[in-house]
Amino acid sequence: MSPRVIWVCKKNIWERIYNVSYTIFAPEFFILFTTIIMGFAKKTLMIAVVLLTAVSSETMAKWEHRSTEAANLLRYMEDNVGKKMLTGVHASVNYNTYEADWVYSHTGKYPAINCMDFIHDVYSHSGGWIDYGNPNIALSWVNNGGIMAAMWHWGMPTNDGSTYTCTPGTASGETSFRPSAVFNKTSDGYRQMISRIDQISNWMKPLADRNIPIIWRPLHEGQGNWSEQYPNQGWHKAWFWWGIDGPEAFVELWKVMYDRMVNYHGLKNLIWVLNVGDSKRWYPGDEYVDIVAYDCYNQDMNGMRNIYWMIRRDYPDKLCAISEFENIPYVSSLWADGQYWSFLIPWWDNARTSQPGSWAFNSTDHNNANVDYWNNAFACDFIITRDELPNLSNYSGGEGGSGGYQVVERPIWKVLYDGGDVPMGGWTGFINTMGAELFANASVGDNIRVYIKDKTGDWQQGSFKNGSNWVGLTEELGVIGLTDDDFSRGYYEMTIDEATLSQLQSTGLIVSGCNYTATKVVLIKNAQPDNGTATGIQQTMVNMKDDRYYDLSGRQLSRPQNGIIIINSKKIVIK
Repeated sequence: MSPRVIWVCKKNIWERIYNVSYTIFAPEFFILFTTIIMGFAKKTLMIAVVLLTAVSSETMAKWEHRSTEAANLLRYMEDNVGKKMLTGVHASVNYNTYEADWVYSHTGKYPAINCMDFIHDVYSHSGGWIDYGNPNIALSWVNNGGIMAAMWHWGMPTNDGSTYTCTPGTASGETSFRPSAVFNKTSDGYRQMISRIDQISNWMKPLADRNIPIIWRPLHEGQGNWSEQYPNQGWHKAWFWWGIDGPEAFVELWKVMYDRMVNYHGLKNLIWVLNVGDSKRWYPGDEYVDIVAYDCYNQDMNGMRNIYWMIRRDYPDKLCAISEFENIPYVSSLWADGQYWSFLIPWWDNARTSQPGSWAFNSTDHNNANVDYWNNAFACDFIITRDELPNLSNYSGGEGGSGGYQVVERPIWKVLYDGGDVPMGGWTGFINTMGAELFANASVGDNIRVYIKDKTGDWQQGSFKNGSNWVGLTEELGVIGLTDDDFSRGYYEMTIDEATLSQLQSTGLIVSGCNYTATKVVLIKNAQPDNGTATGIQQTMVNMKDDRYYDLSGRQLSRPQNGIIIINSKKIVIK
């Protein structure tokens, strides 16, 4: 009988043993306890060890280890998808609140999140210039109502032994350390990684002991410039050593870190954030990730939109966030575009904020998010600042912590076209794949939205045409002269009236126009069935015979099964 077969046969028993022993006893007593249990059952020690190995490698990380406050923070973010957005900052270099203090000094408000960086872990010691073992900075932030986050620029010794770096390579100032050491548990490299993970975990324990959640983003930007779309290019490489051996080593290292921190050190307060790219091969699995994030540098609205919808497509059941950014559109514009990120955190500007009270600190300039950005953000009623956060120890879900799940009363999206860019030229391009069946459940008052970019020529027009034929400028359902505002917003749209609805349901739709590029076409169902009640939404979803429906948060909606529908990953039971 193979170990795998033994494990399958004993799965339910061993889940119970694990839940009891791991909960009651410290992890180091787990082997002893399970061996005793198996001894009473008159099984051999060999079988006990085989089964224990199966439990450790296949299921330990999949158990729900979460403190109440961490679970409540996740629930709070989930409840606010499409309603509210958290603000945040990165500490200036390592462990402080300088960036947050700079924002407050110029706006009178604090962001909700402060993120520290364990970048100088090897230099930290009690009373030193950096002391991660002193929790007072984090405790002060949390005691004033804020959320703590953390990341780790995990440096390894440089090739010349002079310092530490994250950058892989063979040069003297780079590191040749390989993450593939994670596959050899007897290697010096593996022991070194575990030792460093243990140190970070010990610094986090004072917060865990106080039930303070930490939004934890380790091994950031692991994919680097690896790309599924553009392989074998000169720039196709990792930025940091933890990505240099490819996705297999990265995923294994992520799982080892998760297991060590959660199951060994008992850090139940962590919310795990993974930076993603265009490849799902770097994804450790749903049970190891709570939030997926992207670091956005120098992106216009179309770039931001492509990133957002890539994440929503690849990880529809996960919260999504911008974990670093520089030079992107204002948050008000992102929200208006339907990009419902859970939080946005600009990268720090050390020259601006590292010396509180200096002339540089008093300036309103900032490399990544100046005071104009923050004033725009804080003027938005959907932005959450530090003083607006709930008490996470008793948050029970729903707005105001009222408890229970709520029906999400927002318009529903249906994708009509998502097949790539279509240059319209001078009435020479068109999208003609939208048949009448796509509009079977459309209603008067719904909108058809066309996402656009790349205006050319002296003037631009968008065109909605009867789908029965292509005859130039005739058979128009609507022609819209496009403005700079349309291109800044990134789309134009038409509201369906009775006459248009009849033609759409008879012959479908062609989208055309002049001097722009179309990227996507969606139907937005604006009418709220039965005032947004669960029954009304259920009926609407029954009528929709296609799985490709999204709410405005970008989450794909599922059709009802067994009296339950899923909206924003919340179960709404149909009475």
